[in-house]
Amino acid sequence: MARGHAAAVLAGRFLVFSSNRVAFSNPELYRMRVSDGGGLVRLTRWGSGGDLTPGDDLMGEYSPDGERIAFVSDRSGGYAIWTMNATGPGSAA
Repeated sequence: MARGHAAAVLAGRFLVFSSNRVAFSNPELYRMRVSDGGGLVRLTRWGSGGDLTPGDDLMGEYSPDGERIAFVSDRSGGYAIWTMNATGPGSAA
């Protein structure tokens, strides 16, 4: 069973959340439509998937204009706030 963290909704249209759906110990960020639960998109791909390896992407939040997502990740070895394009790639610490 996948575990995760629900997060922000963008203007009632999209939900961003973290989950370890691929059965790794590294949660990734996903987006889906609020209206019907469809359109699931994996937004991040980081980490080797092994226990205790960097790559947890958690607590996604949309920016006020909906263009970016801020999230917490340990991909650089320690937890920090990162941002990315709301539609996927383009992460930066």
